Amino acid sequence: MQKFLSYLLVIGITTLLASCSNVPASVQPDAQPAESEAYMSIDESDADVLQTDTGDNPAGSLYVSPDGNDSTATGSADAPYKSINAALAVAEPGDTIILRGGTYREGENVRVRTPNITIKSAEGEWAVIDLTTFNPGCDEDSGVYFDVDSSGGRLQGLEVKGGFYAVCMETKWDWGDPADRAGASDIVIENCILHDSRYDVVKVKPNCQAELQQYPHSQ
Repeated sequence: MQKFLSYLLVIGITTLLASCSNVPASVQPDAQPAESEAYMSIDESDADVLQTDTGDNPAGSLYVSPDGNDSTATGSADAPYKSINAALAVAEPGDTIILRGGTYREGENVRVRTPNITIKSAEGEWAVIDLTTFNPGCDEDSGVYFDVDSSGGRLQGLEVKGGFYAVCMETKWDWGDPADRAGASDIVIENCILHDSRYDVVKVKPNCQAELQQYPHSQ
């Protein structure tokens, strides 16, 4: 299957429609989301071309590794968590979750509920979030799910495969206080490979906003 990858564009959805010729004209973030779809695709050789310098690991970093242990983890580089969701459960606004290279099969979707959380591969490494073997045939689970309260979140330099949507942004368009129809906003997806989702690669629901970026890799 063709790999899906983010282009440099800003979704205030008219920009998305103008920038991606293969996006159906019916996609509108402020419309009812029942059938809206946004597909972004490009041919790429492999993940190596996307391994750019993501900068120094900031204070407030939590490490995750396929070889980690959720029971004994402190979140340090020497005592990482095994699951991304375990790190998310203790993350505070502004924290960065650093994934050591390897494949993560969470057994559930990766759900971000806290604002200003960054999830990225460790510098010089490549992390894969794999939902292709999770609940096969189930139509309800996304690879990475940004909840309503997760505005300011970022995915950086990693791969998401599988899920109903590879990445989904939630909104209050049909529930909660009728005066509050807010959605996850200021979400950035940077230098990521997204593919093998059952439907939309990136689902931007009404009143949500995201920026998808691809930068040239280091030579």
